[in-house]
Amino acid sequence: MKNSIRTLFIAFILFSVSTLLAQDKAAKDYVGQYISSTDRGFDITVSLNKENVLMAQPSDKSQPLTEMVEVAGDKYELKNTRGLRISFTRNKEGVVISLTFEGGNRKFEATKKTE
Repeated sequence: MKNSIRTLFIAFILFSVSTLLAQDKAAKDYVGQYISSTDRGFDITVSLNKENVLMAQPSDKSQPLTEMVEVAGDKYELKNTRGLRISFTRNKEGVVISLTFEGGNRKFEATKKTE
């Protein structure tokens, strides 16, 4: 009985660690600067804070740094903003290439800046 409980506990720990590592890698996929493709939009910087939480902010810092809360897959809502949303787009290789910002009567796309 003790061995089966120990085996189950070890399996749970390994599953938890692998899940956290996958989440960290996915979060890092989004980090970068996104350049607006229209004059109705603005450039956005996506970063990770010390706790590995995704954060977004206009690149000109005209608004505060805001936590991003995952809604589903590549879709996030900006915390405490009354529904502002960011959806990321990936290419066929799975690389994040752009984002779409939506909120109120505003919607625009911004392309991820490549180094």
